[in-house]
Amino acid sequence: MAVRSVHEASDRSRLIPTRQRRADAILRLGEPRAVDNARLAASCARVWQVVCRSPVWLQPGESSLCLVSISKEQRHQAILEILQGSGSSSVTELGASLGVAEMTIRRDLETLEGRGVLRRFHGGAKLSAGSSYEPPFGVREHTNVAHKRAIAEAVAETIDDGETILLDGGSTGIAIAEALGDRAITICPLSLRVAWALNRSTSVTLMLPPGRIRAGELSISGPDTIDYLKRHHFDRYLLTASAFSPLQGFTEWNTDDAGIKRAALESAGEVIACVDSSKFGRVGFVEICRIDTPDLIIVDGGLDERSLDALTVSSRRVQLTG
Repeated sequence: MAVRSVHEASDRSRLIPTRQRRADAILRLGEPRAVDNARLAASCARVWQVVCRSPVWLQPGESSLCLVSISKEQRHQAILEILQGSGSSSVTELGASLGVAEMTIRRDLETLEGRGVLRRFHGGAKLSAGSSYEPPFGVREHTNVAHKRAIAEAVAETIDDGETILLDGGSTGIAIAEALGDRAITICPLSLRVAWALNRSTSVTLMLPPGRIRAGELSISGPDTIDYLKRHHFDRYLLTASAFSPLQGFTEWNTDDAGIKRAALESAGEVIACVDSSKFGRVGFVEICRIDTPDLIIVDGGLDERSLDALTVSSRRVQLTG
């Protein structure tokens, strides 16, 4: 995706990253629209880097950028990123951040509210905030994609050929499955989505457990699944979670999924928690385990220093992705 400055650069070597001058940045996405608030401009820079997975560059002495238009799905993700950071936002602020008309933002918010992701109020929106609320998979699979891929790559480096792996579901579980697709290992997925991600692998041996399939999420649960896990012993369990914190540990939105995860903990010789930093400090509806239960927590580098210190002190071992 092309990114260019308003004034064409003749000397590319003079470009410097936005991160160094983020406070002065004024971004325009799609149709040119000035953002005259430094804090809002900084938010734009963060959103663009999250959505497009590429650095933004500024010319020395310039504070304006012209960025190409983003897709509707990318715009929806950007809206969620802004709301996650601020809790709520007005239609006017979202339109200025993303460089689109307020009518477009209103349609986006209506769509996202229909998916149960946020709640609209007069002139703006806020995230849905119940501890048992689970964002639809279609939204989660487009959120923090780069972080989840980095976690998956780090997880793959810990796995040896010939091992038996119990693999959780969700968007992080799918990213891990894709990273392990060329390995000579045995994987028992706890989700049909994860199983499907491995369907073309010629080296992975799939063990699909019995159980009830949850609509939408396609996770596998129920008494038959728990009994199956009790009768098998795996080398490693790759745990994913909806939320985690030093005090509340790892938690989940859905009670059935949490029950399967607790059973899985007892079925593996080693437990690796695979979680992205956006879930830190949050609490889901149902407890899975204490923060110090996993032998290793693999998380991306998005935690601030205080959060990382708290996690390190309360857990057994923490590994940050590059």
